[in-house]
Amino acid sequence: MLDNDSDQARNQEALSAYTRALDDLREMQAKHHAETRRSFAEVHQGIAEINTLLRALIDKA
Repeated sequence: MLDNDSDQARNQEALSAYTRALDDLREMQAKHHAETRRSFAEVHQGIAEINTLLRALIDKA
């Protein structure tokens, strides 16, 4: 009986650690996804600005 209780306690502890690790991973993935979206938005904005400058140069030529 004692071994069973000890095994259950260890299993519960391992499950809790696994759950925390999964939660941490999900949080990291969400942050990474948000950072990636911001980076793409910045690149898109930069491309739009370059296109505007190129159009202005072409119009002057």
